[in-house]
Amino acid sequence: MGVSIWTHHAAVGRNFGCSITEGQVIFKQKKGYGEDVTNDRWILDMKGGDIIRQTHIDGKTKEKKVTEYGVGEKIYKHGKLFQETAFKQGTNQARIYKGEWRVTKTKLAGFHGKRYQNARGGSISGEKYVYRNGKTAYKVGRAAHKGTVVYPNGRVMATWKGSRIDFIRWDGKGFFNRAGDFKFFPQKKREDGNENEVFSNLFKDRTYEFEVFDRRGKTFHKGKVENRQRVGEWVEFGEKTFYLQGVKVSHKLWSTPAEKLDSKEIMSISNVQLRTSLCMKKGYGVILKDLGGSLIHKDGEYELYEMPILKPRVPRWNSDVVDKVIRLLKVKCPTTGTYYTLRVPPQINTCEEARQWTFKVVPSTQRNVSNDGISTMSIPEDRFIKFVQET
Repeated sequence: MGVSIWTHHAAVGRNFGCSITEGQVIFKQKKGYGEDVTNDRWILDMKGGDIIRQTHIDGKTKEKKVTEYGVGEKIYKHGKLFQETAFKQGTNQARIYKGEWRVTKTKLAGFHGKRYQNARGGSISGEKYVYRNGKTAYKVGRAAHKGTVVYPNGRVMATWKGSRIDFIRWDGKGFFNRAGDFKFFPQKKREDGNENEVFSNLFKDRTYEFEVFDRRGKTFHKGKVENRQRVGEWVEFGEKTFYLQGVKVSHKLWSTPAEKLDSKEIMSISNVQLRTSLCMKKGYGVILKDLGGSLIHKDGEYELYEMPILKPRVPRWNSDVVDKVIRLLKVKCPTTGTYYTLRVPPQINTCEEARQWTFKVVPSTQRNVSNDGISTMSIPEDRFIKFVQET
């Protein structure tokens, strides 16, 4: 037990070695890897042969981290306590089983305060943020699926609702804090279009709604996401925008009723995501009825059709990766007699293969067939799902 310190490769008679079980060991680093000057310091406090406390002082930022094993950890910035974490007794750095686990001084939309995180059963169970004036900005728990964030004066800053919060993903990082601040109000638009991503990874199934207000109560950001795709009417930087299945469109196109969309114009759109969104809005069955299509295969009540994409966007480096046609399986419900039209991969040639694909079952001759990002599995033909008679 204890700390052993030994040096090597010094001049003859100048190496050093000793073992320490009680007291304090201080290391001062002048240069690190790459010969960069760091001036870091480590202080180890020893008792009974164990290191009971470790202090690290960053030579550049002067940030100090004091870790007391089995008790807790404190981080100081600019000489002031920034974060305090509690450890479970009898462990090194395990999270406490129940109670207040971590307190962090940070900012929320530019307002100073503290973020409190609680633990239960050894995992994080809740979080709240309290401003300097004592006003609670928000408080969320494991079962939370909606909530409100307020300003220090009590005015509403944001509202949100969705599925349950993904506590595991944001374990210890703070739900609404990114880089030490609340990114509700970005200063400029990002080129990738993700102007407001404060909620994007908060929920487990990536389906949620939110609205953010400025200090005057005016809507600054507002939107709805379904399965990671922006949908409907949004407000971005105070201006209205519109989305169809994740694709930004004009108000005219967004508000046009499905029956007034021209099927030929839809099939002439080169943007794959936009074309697919409008096809879903119009309905593949209606488009097939409007444009006809070539009958590829017929099997009882099943019919497999093919329609050409009028303006496919073909990359110069590989023309084989782009669908130049759409194949549709027309089926009849044996109970209601209603006809449905389902899109299937263009590599499928028979009604039976198309029907099996809708169950994500693909014969060995159609390996790795996918459509619009839906992965499938390869199954031998003798293991197809077969329906002989409805009961």
